[in-house]
Amino acid sequence: MGPEATIVVIAHNEEKYIGKSIHSIRGQDFNNFELIVIDDYSTDRTFDKIISINDGSLIVIRNEAQLGPVESRNRGVRQA
Repeated sequence: MGPEATIVVIAHNEEKYIGKSIHSIRGQDFNNFELIVIDDYSTDRTFDKIISINDGSLIVIRNEAQLGPVESRNRGVRQA
């Protein structure tokens, strides 16, 4: 049986906060969810931080150009 919920996180140049955000989501009592993290073409080390956290439980997407929050969320929904 698949997850009961999907959480989509969009990040653009959030190197400072993305780790804390992912760990906070993963630390919830409800854990039957999939977590999709989309890097919206960051120019800092956001993508590197996401990859360093990924232990196989995240779905990570990296946009090849900055698409903005709406299209990035749509990519996450399509992935879900």
